[in-house]
Amino acid sequence: APARFHVTTRAVAFTAVRCRGCGNVLIYSGTTRIGSLSLNSPTTGLTSWVSPVLTSRTATVTLKVTTSGHPVTIDAFGLAR
Repeated sequence: APARFHVTTRAVAFTAVRCRGCGNVLIYSGTTRIGSLSLNSPTTGLTSWVSPVLTSRTATVTLKVTTSGHPVTIDAFGLAR
């Protein structure tokens, strides 16, 4: 199931683990896709993603894994006021 967060913020960010065979994530604000991230990488490490400034200060942010059988590990989730 997707991870959903109802937030009041100007922007969102998250840090995730990259690894060989890791999956993909789509990021939504409401029903609008605001980003995507492939976590597949030949080396293991962390990567960060920061949204553009959101058009609505209050939004439901959704992180949706789009790959089956590939791990996705979100390390941190942040908000900008």
